[in-house]
Amino acid sequence: MGPACSRKDGMGSEMLGDVLRAFGIPGEVVATDEVGRAWSNRVSSVRTTGAHVAVKELLNPWGDPHWRLWLDEAISFERKAIAAGVRAPALLVTPSGEAVVRVAGRHFRAHEWIADAEPCPGGPVAMPIARAVARDLATMHALRVEPTRTDIFPAPSTATCSGWPQLVAELRRRRSPLAATAESVWGAVDFVRVSCDSRPARSQRTVMSHGDVDQKNLLLSGGGPWLVDWDVAAPWASAEEALRTAMSLADWTDPAVAGDFLSAYAAAGGDEAPPDGGLLAVDLRISIDWLDRCLRIASGLLPADPQRIAEAREQAASGLRTLTARTAIAADLPRWLSSID
Repeated sequence: MGPACSRKDGMGSEMLGDVLRAFGIPGEVVATDEVGRAWSNRVSSVRTTGAHVAVKELLNPWGDPHWRLWLDEAISFERKAIAAGVRAPALLVTPSGEAVVRVAGRHFRAHEWIADAEPCPGGPVAMPIARAVARDLATMHALRVEPTRTDIFPAPSTATCSGWPQLVAELRRRRSPLAATAESVWGAVDFVRVSCDSRPARSQRTVMSHGDVDQKNLLLSGGGPWLVDWDVAAPWASAEEALRTAMSLADWTDPAVAGDFLSAYAAAGGDEAPPDGGLLAVDLRISIDWLDRCLRIASGLLPADPQRIAEAREQAASGLRTLTARTAIAADLPRWLSSID
């Protein structure tokens, strides 16, 4: 799936052996490395004498009570998308066809390792990458896959936005160094709340899709991008996901990349995705939900191990730094998209 960095792997050799045997992966283990940039789950490069695979430990970072049922729906969609031609690493399954195994109370998945792939750099992607991803997203939307049940996915809510002042107060009681910055973005958070509350007039039919198409979930090789990390695939309104993905691949800084993505998506048969900043409300609300969680972990309001705390501090600082600028872009999206140099 991509290059590994030499970080201590969280699995003992006995547990890893049990995981590999469950998936029928041949050979003895010769090397393991934990992959960088994997935050919500833990991904390891595992070399055996007979194979090279990616093994992912699933950690349920949102603490969602229905996450296993959600994961089953996500995997089912992932399989359909790959069969339709979306470029993604092949899933490995057990002899009985299961894509998730449980070992010592922990859950694991496995995929083929893409040997010549590199992680997609941060910042705006190259135009050919944007166009290739646009075609894949149009393919996913054209499948019109609906989940077998909808009650297992997180219910849309602006509770985090509404509760932002209370979060700031909790951060101040904890003497968090991020409290003042968190308070300074209250206007942006409230903008997102209002945008979400007015969203029903723009709502449309949802279909299953990847749900998190951005640089961190792309691997690049000579043949083009590979889309990874399908574990949060969920129902999306296609226009909202198309616009969200355009902005992500543009890093919210390059309107030319966003415009090129939307053009390629339309040319590939994608659904109509007008330049309506209100269509970014859900994306921004999810970002705020994640920011809230990172702030709580970073400040000790939620328990976590030292590595998680360090990662949460980094992500919280980054999220606070970009939120106000992104809401300003969403508020005037047509002008931003037309501001190509």
